[in-house]
Amino acid sequence: MQSDSSFRDYLDARISTDGEGINPKIFAHFLSYAKRIERPVILDLGAATGGMIRRMVTSAGLANPVFYRLDPNKDALEEARRQIDLLLEELGFAVRGGDQVLTASKDKRSVEVHLVAGDLFDEKLLASLEKLPLTGVTTHAYMDLVPIDPTVAILSRLLKKGGFFYSTVNYSGTTELLPFFADPGFEQGLLTEYNRSKDGRQVGSRPAGGSHAGGLLYGAVAGHGFKVTGFGSSDWSVFPWNGSYAPAEETFLNSLLLTIYEEGLRHPAIDRISLAAWYAARSEEIEQRRLSLLTHQTDLLAVKT
Repeated sequence: MQSDSSFRDYLDARISTDGEGINPKIFAHFLSYAKRIERPVILDLGAATGGMIRRMVTSAGLANPVFYRLDPNKDALEEARRQIDLLLEELGFAVRGGDQVLTASKDKRSVEVHLVAGDLFDEKLLASLEKLPLTGVTTHAYMDLVPIDPTVAILSRLLKKGGFFYSTVNYSGTTELLPFFADPGFEQGLLTEYNRSKDGRQVGSRPAGGSHAGGLLYGAVAGHGFKVTGFGSSDWSVFPWNGSYAPAEETFLNSLLLTIYEEGLRHPAIDRISLAAWYAARSEEIEQRRLSLLTHQTDLLAVKT
């Protein structure tokens, strides 16, 4: 498996281009809803390094938001703190605080970020979270890594009536590389195993959302007191326009390719020589600015009823 730092690079490389993937209609609807709240208090869960918080801060319009960024990985939290700090300074905010809390102000606007190390399924931490006046929860590239139904049940506990749940980049079972590989049957088998690896993840004794997280999430929220108010695709689409990739896309492609390759190594049915040849050929296509990618994912916005 990739190291934690490599996996964060893989996801964080999407920050500059995710705007093209994240469903703009649902994001606009989410911002419209969140802007009505006088002081939104938002719990942010997700992979990478606080990209969702940075996206919300950059979009502006939220009135004096308070964010709680939860992650069991302390290194990821530290990187999130650093990057959020840099962004706020770039936007002209005066930033104060230390490792666990950042406060920033600019004119009449304020932003507060709490960095919390912990696991959402830790009952002691959950008891503390229940005391917060949360108005919303956001997740990004997260729900395929956790058990869907138990996670949504927890979020329902944390939110009162009218609270929102905004979840982006929920994998929905399709990864396609173009042009077609010389041995399309081999690549299809490899990508099938890549999807199965997502389905094989366990959190304790419970299976994670896996390769069908988007569809499972849609069904789960209705069963836990939420009404879906927005749902649509948030596909990753990478193409070398005019012979070059957008910033960070090459890092993303190389990291994704390595992830698929390493998953292939874990399966004895996949021929190692063919796998090595596939990895070399696809890596060369990235260097030549020829490889394209389409990954199907979904975004969802729901409100607690």
